[in-house]
Amino acid sequence: MQTQRILARSRRSESKLGLDIKKLESKRSVSMIKSRKSLTQSAADSRPAARGSSNAMHLGRAACLVPEHDDLHKRIERLKDAREKEKEKVLAIKDEYKVKEQMLIAELEKLRLENKELSDKSHVDTENFERELAALVEKHNELTKQVEINHHKELRDMYSRHEDQIGDKNKSIELLKQQVERLMHGQSKERQNQIDEMRKKLMGAAKEANELRTEIMKLRKTDFPARRPESPAESDGKRVTLNIGICMNCVVLQQALIRVRI
Repeated sequence: MQTQRILARSRRSESKLGLDIKKLESKRSVSMIKSRKSLTQSAADSRPAARGSSNAMHLGRAACLVPEHDDLHKRIERLKDAREKEKEKVLAIKDEYKVKEQMLIAELEKLRLENKELSDKSHVDTENFERELAALVEKHNELTKQVEINHHKELRDMYSRHEDQIGDKNKSIELLKQQVERLMHGQSKERQNQIDEMRKKLMGAAKEANELRTEIMKLRKTDFPARRPESPAESDGKRVTLNIGICMNCVVLQQALIRVRI
C-alpha cells in the first residue's frame, strides 16, 4: 500500500511538472523569440563548427544562452528535486519497514520464547500429572486390595457364625426330636395300656351281654310264648318296654373305644 501511494505521488508530481513546463513555453513572447533568433544567428556566425556549439550547450547555464535549454535545465532540476524527495520517501519507508520488521522479528522471537516456555511447562505438568496419576492408581489398588481382604474376612467370619448357629439349631432340633420321641413312646405305651384295659372291659361286658341275651331268650321262650319280642309286658299296672340285644354299657364302652382310637 505504501509503495502504491508513493508511485501515485510521483506520477502526480511528474504530470504537474509537465504542465508547468507547458505553461512556461506558452508564455513566451515574440520578443523572446526574436532575441533567440538573433542570438542563434550570432552564435552560428561566431562558432567554428557544429560540434563546438553542441559542446557549448552542455557547459551549464552560464555558457548556454538557448532559452529552450534553460527551460529544460529547470525541468531537469525540478525532476532531480522530485527524485530526491522520492528517494527520501523511499528511504523513510525502508527505514520504517526495517523498524517494523525488527519489531515483528522481536515480537516473533518473544512469542517463540513464550511458546517454548509454555511447551516446557506443559511437559513438566504432564510428567507431574502422570506421576500423581500413577500414585493415585497405586493407592487405589492398595485400598481395593485391602477392602477385598476385609470383605473376605467378614464373609468368613459370617460363614463361621452362621455355621455355628446352624450347628446350634441342629442340636436343638435333634434334642427336640429325642424329647418328642420319648414323649411319643411314653404316650403310646400309656395308650396301649388304656386300650388293653378297655378291651378287657369290653370283652367282659360283651360276655355279660351274651349271658343276659341267652337268659332273655330262654325267658321269652318259656314265659311269653305268644308274644312278640317287641310287645310290652305289664307289671303292677305299668307298661315296661324291653329291647333285646341292646346294652347301655356296651354302647358306652364302644364310644369310649372310638374316642381312644381317634
